[in-house]
Amino acid sequence: MKQIFIIFRKDLLETLRDKRTLMVMVIVPLLLFPMIFGIITKMQGDSNAENALRTLRVGYVSDGNDLGLAAILNNTGMILTPVSDTATLRQRIRADSFDVGVGLETGYAAKVSTMQTGQISTFAAATDEAAKKRLDASLKIYGSLLLKDRMDSLGIDSAAITPIQVTPYDTALLKETIGKMVGGFLPYFFIIFCYMGAMFPAIDLFTGEKERGSIETLLSAPVERWKILVGKMLVVVLAGLTTAVLALLGMFISVQLVSGLPPEIVKVALGILTPQFILALLAMLLPLVVFFAGLMIPATVYAKSFKEASSILTPLNFLVIMPAVVGMMPGIELSSGTALIPVLNVVLSTKELIAGTLDAGLFALVIGSLLLLASVAVVFSFKRFGSEKNVLRS
Repeated sequence: MKQIFIIFRKDLLETLRDKRTLMVMVIVPLLLFPMIFGIITKMQGDSNAENALRTLRVGYVSDGNDLGLAAILNNTGMILTPVSDTATLRQRIRADSFDVGVGLETGYAAKVSTMQTGQISTFAAATDEAAKKRLDASLKIYGSLLLKDRMDSLGIDSAAITPIQVTPYDTALLKETIGKMVGGFLPYFFIIFCYMGAMFPAIDLFTGEKERGSIETLLSAPVERWKILVGKMLVVVLAGLTTAVLALLGMFISVQLVSGLPPEIVKVALGILTPQFILALLAMLLPLVVFFAGLMIPATVYAKSFKEASSILTPLNFLVIMPAVVGMMPGIELSSGTALIPVLNVVLSTKELIAGTLDAGLFALVIGSLLLLASVAVVFSFKRFGSEKNVLRS
């Protein structure tokens, strides 16, 4: 154990001296969440303010009396421009001459005045959701006013034509709802940070030893090969875990300092950052980062230069990203099958963990599968590191 610790301490000091590694391990994870939350809050606030104050350009197709629709649209921050027909209206919206368009059918006023249903067509680009919502809200107000006038003229109380009123209640806790929405988003970052935090130390401690010409000296020391591997792997695993923990710390700092976040989000975020959540997350990330290290070390042992090692490990990012992205898709749930898929099982488990609905049996299955994969990866690394033709490849 003393020899392993000596190697671990030596490599850890070398890793901490590398500015590039420190940037990836410390600075980026600490600042990422405050930057993301700050930028999102600022952009959302600016967008809402802009959409609320923006004067909408409305193309308007009408053959005359519109029963007060134009007045309502003008009073809700819209400027109406008459257009001859809906075909022209469509073209001008695509040309960005109008934000939205409204078209009344021929004889609209006569139909509505005689208790029939008048047809109003709306035109909007799907990319301008804010403008469409404002137009729909104004038309809803207009429709309510016409309905009230019609019922008053007939002497009908609104309750007489409303036999039932359905009031929906959401039985899910706010924590469960938010957990299902953002639960797949957060572990995605933790997993990526684990991978990135482990990648640069792995390259430096194995491929870097080759480039510096110190690998032969290290292997000639009176230390068993497996002890050298364990000492170096511990540094790689520690780097990956440290990066993930600092990302978690960055998230905690961001919800405390960034103003403008919805109070519900802040409350839930602080509620999930409990010792139980952190321990459960680390219990999954520890074998996962050992698994990552077990994949990285054989590649970095084989590579002859930093550039070659990077070119080998960078494509592996997609093997990490794809399962994480799948875990964020709706309808993908933690089951006995998905619990066996690395990365995906961590994303789904974290989602359930945040929502407070994680099944203990499935969680144990996730931990067991990750430990098995980590063990296989360690054995694979040992075999590759024990091969002289790989270690001394030049």
